[in-house]
Amino acid sequence: MALTGGLKGADVLTITVPTGAGAASQPFDTEGAASVQVITPSDWVTSNIEIQVSADAITWVPLVDAAAGTAFVAGTSVDASQAVTLPTAVLAARYLKLVSTTSQTATKTLKVILKN
Repeated sequence: MALTGGLKGADVLTITVPTGAGAASQPFDTEGAASVQVITPSDWVTSNIEIQVSADAITWVPLVDAAAGTAFVAGTSVDASQAVTLPTAVLAARYLKLVSTTSQTATKTLKVILKN
């Protein structure tokens, strides 16, 4: 079945997360985005997804939930073939990286949708 119309004002990025617990994806630029959604692949190993942020794409820090005093978790126990919408607060930083807290069995490819 063919789709009609289509999503306007969105970019779909392909990013990779390497193997190893705590391994971060390559950075992606969120400039102009109003929302961010992450889609995990079918072979994703269930994991929390944490976020690293940067203003300059050089210096990276973990995004921390100030109220809880812990690393901000974009998704808790995110399974394979799931979509996770990130809170708009993450867009205060221009650059993001996604971090799998569980070691993936191989490099994984995720889709990131940036809706304008």
